[in-house]
Amino acid sequence: MKITSIIFLLFQLSAFFSCTLKPDLEAIEAQLTPYPAPVISGVEPSQLFTGGGTTVEITGENFAPGISVKINGSNCLVMSLTGTTQLQCLAPASAEGTFAIEVTGFDGKTDSDFVTYDKLAYSRLSLVVGKLTFPSTNADGFANNGDSKGASQMAVDGNYLYTVDYDGHKFKKINLSTFESETIVGTGVNSGPDVTDPNPLLATLSNPQCLVKSGNIAYFCLSDRAIGKMDLSSGAITVIAGRVPADSNTYAPGDPLGDNFYLITHIFLLNDKLYVIDWDVIYEINLTTPAITAVAGTYNSGAMADGNGPAGTFDQMTAAELLGDKLYVFDEDSYGGAIRKIDLGSGNFEVTTVLGDIADLPAYGEESVDGVGNAATLNIVKSITTYGTKLMLADEFDGDQVKIRIFDPATGEINTMKTILTASNKHILGAIDGAARIRAYQIRGIKYVENFGLLLGTSYGLLRLQ
Repeated sequence: MKITSIIFLLFQLSAFFSCTLKPDLEAIEAQLTPYPAPVISGVEPSQLFTGGGTTVEITGENFAPGISVKINGSNCLVMSLTGTTQLQCLAPASAEGTFAIEVTGFDGKTDSDFVTYDKLAYSRLSLVVGKLTFPSTNADGFANNGDSKGASQMAVDGNYLYTVDYDGHKFKKINLSTFESETIVGTGVNSGPDVTDPNPLLATLSNPQCLVKSGNIAYFCLSDRAIGKMDLSSGAITVIAGRVPADSNTYAPGDPLGDNFYLITHIFLLNDKLYVIDWDVIYEINLTTPAITAVAGTYNSGAMADGNGPAGTFDQMTAAELLGDKLYVFDEDSYGGAIRKIDLGSGNFEVTTVLGDIADLPAYGEESVDGVGNAATLNIVKSITTYGTKLMLADEFDGDQVKIRIFDPATGEINTMKTILTASNKHILGAIDGAARIRAYQIRGIKYVENFGLLLGTSYGLLRLQ
């Protein structure tokens, strides 16, 4: 073979192997080149709710498909990945504390930051029972197929929420896992209280506001002037105070089955006694006698004053909660009010103002301020619930917002935790900082449930702040 032919053949072979092997070599080189490790530059929010469910947004670099996120060793489910610089994940439940949040790439490389879990780190408002329409049907069922209309005083027992629906004229039970609502008493029609029918579902209630539960026994309002007792095992209902139907023209405290009450808003059980908040008077019902006695306040006094028993007077008590053997009530004037404490354990039923100044209540348009004792102010407290050794209040200002505030009776200090904006004619549920809107004047009650969130009973349904 001629030398020129050999050189030409070698040139062709060189070109063939160059074209054939180069892509493979590039692929191998790409596989051998390490992908940059993920880098976290921001985590929002950095405070997460202990019950889980907070959407966490992580920003940074070098995020890629296959990336995973863990918080304190538990998966934070990746919901979305935007390019290589942003992802969102759903936070798991956790105990309180500060923990590492770790982002891991598909090749095992990681970067980490820290987040803090808090029982009150609420970031979302959602409707869990009912519909955003009014009037609603007040039907039973799961979530939006059922209704909860104006849940006022609420009780939690295990996985169930028991509530009376002021606007729905029913006593209901709600499963907090499935949010299935079930009627215990009432037809949903306000035709005056009547519990003579042996079938509780055929009994009628009239704007019930009060409820307390102990084991299989529940005490609840039949109307704003009568209280019933129900054995939840048998379904039997008896009237223990007030008259059914009530005589709206009579108000004469005395006989338990007489026309005792003016406007019942709350009841509380302490030992074998039931304490009734009735506008401007607090009554004690001895459940073993039974006997009814006015222990604090004076009917139609029209004034607020500290003192023992009848000398401690109220204007109108519209929200209340029992903490130990101390009863805390919100005593309301036209545009504001004060928190008054009634000592039920001392025997003299001393009434003391512990938050706000009854001699200098807020004027129209004056927004409430945080502080200690009489240096703090309140607008219109819609409801109060216990939060450990503290109290949580829903305080409405001028129909435009509701402040969730924490009051510590030990120090006398109140602080605003969250502010929920409101709108007079619409609801916008979602992130609560500056976006969520509810109708403030439709809030009937609130109930704190640890590691679950804050439940708000409204005329449109049951809301969950988490």
